Order: sequence, then C-alpha cells, then structure tokens
Amino acid sequence: MKEQKKFLAVIFLDLITCVSMILGITFSIFDVRFMANYPRLSSLPILMTFTGLSNVFIGLVCSGCAIHRLIKKEMKLPKPLFLLKIIALASRLL
Repeated sequence: MKEQKKFLAVIFLDLITCVSMILGITFSIFDVRFMANYPRLSSLPILMTFTGLSNVFIGLVCSGCAIHRLIKKEMKLPKPLFLLKIIALASRLL
C-alpha cells in the first residue's frame, strides 16, 4: 500500500510539472502578466530565454516520465530516461 501511494505521488508531481509548463506557455502566448510588467521580446517570449526553454524541457521530460510509469506500471525509470531527467533538473538549477 505504501509503495502504491509513493508511485501515485511521483506520477502526480510529474504531471503537475507538465501542467505548470503548459500554463506558463499559455500565459506567455496570451500575454498574461500577473507578476511583473516585462517587455515582450517576441510573440513567444517564453522561448526566447534560457529559463523559459529549461522550463519547457523539464516539463516535456516529466511528462515522458509520467507516461512511461503509467504504461509500465513501475516506479523505476530506464537508465536513459533517468539520466535525461537528471540533466533537465540540473539545467534548471544553473
């Protein structure tokens, strides 16, 4: 029972990360400004900065991890996907 809760929590966190990425891109596209009044650099300003690109990258990786876990029904990720997730997290910390 404890392992199942842990499994569901990991999938939930991966999906929340993906949803946050989608919301960020949507806010960027529709020019929703709720924290600051930054100047627009292009029609897709989220894709013009390293921060925006790293958010998109980690969102895609987390959605891939969640899909893999849901399909395989196991907690452990294959080594290449695990390394990709570590790279995505490390790029976000830089």
